[in-house]
Amino acid sequence: MSNANPYPPATTWTFRSRASGYEMEHELLLRWEPDGQRYFVRDHDPAHTPAAVLWNRWSEQAADQLHLAHPSRFEPGDAHITWSIRTPDFDVIAEYAPLPAPDPVPGREPTETFLSHFTHPVKRATGEPVDWLRLPVADMRWNTGRPDAGRGFVQDALGGWKPAPLQPLMNVRQLAEAADGAL
Repeated sequence: MSNANPYPPATTWTFRSRASGYEMEHELLLRWEPDGQRYFVRDHDPAHTPAAVLWNRWSEQAADQLHLAHPSRFEPGDAHITWSIRTPDFDVIAEYAPLPAPDPVPGREPTETFLSHFTHPVKRATGEPVDWLRLPVADMRWNTGRPDAGRGFVQDALGGWKPAPLQPLMNVRQLAEAADGAL
């Protein structure tokens, strides 16, 4: 894993579409999504349901699924995190992130990633290739004034916690214990 600092805000990367050869230059970031979070919020909205309420409901369902399915591989509370490469507005690029190691959850590693569709991003001026582990991790907040509205109840319920870049798992029980005052 990379020990270097994250890239500064507004760092842009140049890459090409593998299908058309079209060159693009965009800021890139990592977007994280714990298992089941997307489907869990379908009937809720930040204006009416506090993040802590959703966290409690979601964590009851997510806390032990991996452990129950694979007790020798996962601890109680482990939940899988899916990663994608995005642009800050979430509109231009949306592809699974290339993982530095095999995904620890059987059957979860994507068959296609950003690199299936685009060339490896580089800084135009230096030719430096992107270090995926240095991309900034998107803030996923639970409020109505953001493009990710309805996705960030986990981060808000946990007092701003978010995973390290490309972290494959989060332990729901440990995070709840650490955020006890926030929940």
